[in-house]
Amino acid sequence: EAYFTTNTNAICPDEIITVNDSSTTSIALNYTWTIDPSADIDDDNADTTTITFPNNTIGYDSIYNITLNISDTNGCVDSYIDSIAIHTNPIALFNIIPDACGPDTLTPTNNSSFQDSCLWSVNSSTVGISNSTDCNPDFYFPENLGIIDSTYIITLTVTTDNGCDSIITDS
Repeated sequence: EAYFTTNTNAICPDEIITVNDSSTTSIALNYTWTIDPSADIDDDNADTTTITFPNNTIGYDSIYNITLNISDTNGCVDSYIDSIAIHTNPIALFNIIPDACGPDTLTPTNNSSFQDSCLWSVNSSTVGISNSTDCNPDFYFPENLGIIDSTYIITLTVTTDNGCDSIITDS
């Protein structure tokens, strides 16, 4: 009887799953793995293989059906189908006025999609953030007392409730 197990039943798009044959037979088997819709199967003729799924940015889980077809040396065949959910990957995206004279308060425009939470950071402790977990915080830039312009690197990490994340950095 054909059967397999996976290391999870739902993942983020950038994760890889492992599927393991657990078929019950005492005879050598031939294996064929298929996925619908299509995904990248490391070895579709092995008893254990890994699967990489494409990015999902449609706003809801994509369901993939994994099928294991087995045949033995006596000509017996069987199949087992199970599904896995591929969560939506958020898209981190923002813009901010690139040139400003400090001291100044700037609010980036957060154009991210599918996020449930945000985390902002900046590469300098001299720059204040009103609330680093607010999706639209204010940044407080200090006065530049030097001769050379200051460049700050801002990073936005957006995350879904399922733990999928996306990061963008800009200066």
